[in-house]
Amino acid sequence: MRNRITAIININGDKESLSRTLKSVIGWTSDILVVERGSEPAGRKISGWLLGLNSGEEVSIPLKREIRALFEELPNVPGRKSPDTYMIPIVRNQRDTWKVVCPGSARLFFAGGRGRTGTLANPIRDYLAHKSFPDMRVSGRIKRVLVVKLRGIGDTVLLTPLFKALKMSFKGVLIDAVVKKESVCLLSGQKNISTAIVYEGFFKTLRELRKKKYDIAFVSQASFRSALLARLSGAKLLSVNNHNGRNYFSSVRVEKPQEYENAAERDLDCLRALGFSALFSRPAITVSAAEQNKARALLGEYGVRESNEIVVISPSASKRNKMWPEKSFALFIDKIASGKNVKVLLLADPANPVSSAVIATLTKSKPVLLPLMGLREVMGLLSVADLYVGNDSGLSHAAAALDTETITIVGPDEPCIFHPYKEAEGHYLVSKDRYCKPCWKENCEGRECLEIIKPADVYKEYLKWKK
Repeated sequence: MRNRITAIININGDKESLSRTLKSVIGWTSDILVVERGSEPAGRKISGWLLGLNSGEEVSIPLKREIRALFEELPNVPGRKSPDTYMIPIVRNQRDTWKVVCPGSARLFFAGGRGRTGTLANPIRDYLAHKSFPDMRVSGRIKRVLVVKLRGIGDTVLLTPLFKALKMSFKGVLIDAVVKKESVCLLSGQKNISTAIVYEGFFKTLRELRKKKYDIAFVSQASFRSALLARLSGAKLLSVNNHNGRNYFSSVRVEKPQEYENAAERDLDCLRALGFSALFSRPAITVSAAEQNKARALLGEYGVRESNEIVVISPSASKRNKMWPEKSFALFIDKIASGKNVKVLLLADPANPVSSAVIATLTKSKPVLLPLMGLREVMGLLSVADLYVGNDSGLSHAAAALDTETITIVGPDEPCIFHPYKEAEGHYLVSKDRYCKPCWKENCEGRECLEIIKPADVYKEYLKWKK
């Protein structure tokens, strides 16, 4: 942001509450001061814009965007007629809905200002601490569990830590998972689930579910449709998490997630609502030896040997707004292809085959342009690659879940939510902040958040990986 902003956090709770608040401002504000309630920051002269928070509160993502946009327009020092204090509404999660508890609190202000006020529309979120719910481990044996998540490929991959946590929490439990058709093959070979059920329309799927007697149904990243499906399945208990709205039909209160909690942790919150610790684990999917051998045979047809450094690149994503420009991919490919023993393979997306073809024509090094492949074939290929490079997409999550090291280019989304991986484990992130992030547009004419990422930025992460 052009204007500097200092977050002043009043300690008003436990370490967990303070951690929640810190996560929402770290990397976004210019400075952070943590003070005891009612005290002054000792020995610090504070100037510029200040944002006041209590521990346990978070700067909501919409508010972050609003402040960024405001600061793009404001001068470094407010003019005599422009506001230097902004009133911000405070909302609190009460009975599964966000309630306004204060329509306007003076939280954003310029040090030494005249007190001329303005208002912001988006809120600071204040979280209430909820007491634990009954421990299901002592309420009888749980024999069969249903998990419903009707989302994309990446979201299905991020669901796998929940499967593992359920197996650890309920010994001998049978787990059925309902996912979308395009994602079901990702669950092939999952030892932590019994059956992967394809969602084939509401009533057809419901008829199949009602044949089984579920003790608990977990619905993560829920919509009304997926929550209703679980409700009518006959499950005795429902744990529903719709982090953006009401947790329809839930038998227990699933706390609204931290604003910047990663997506896999949000899935685990469904289990935590029942009193379990549910520790995060790395997402994991499997491929067979036969699938790996098929991938190696395909590479052999293109003159790629196992001794080569195999770099697989996919320029596609679920929407164009998340796709790094083709010309940037081409420049990056030419840079790494000049290295010794490097083979670059370009994946073609059946939903968007044009991007890979365009990149192939723009490059001087002429990478291998692979034919269209099924998702299981792509999984086999990723499992034998040394490195995967791509946009924030389902394939990036799949590569990480196959224990293939990755470089992920994140444009409009918040990386801390959709990139739950560590650089120390070989997963590198390239993302730059913009005032308009996060953004959920299908298309963006400027795509500034991606245009400002240069080939040199991605190459820098590649060199770190090489070491």
